Amino acid sequence: MDFVIKRLNASLGAEITGIDVRNIKSQSQQQLRDALNQFQVLVLREQKLDAAEQVAFS
Repeated sequence: MDFVIKRLNASLGAEITGIDVRNIKSQSQQQLRDALNQFQVLVLREQKLDAAEQVAFS
């Protein structure tokens, strides 16, 4: 795994650190999907995305 997942609280949410979503690998994409399924909400701070990069990431 290229990034760190830190649970935010007992019921929901996780913070993802150590990743630049502009240059994400397919394995990391699947790991993010798995984390979203598990934690339901993901926080990815300080991502510098323009509109096109936001669409591509989503």
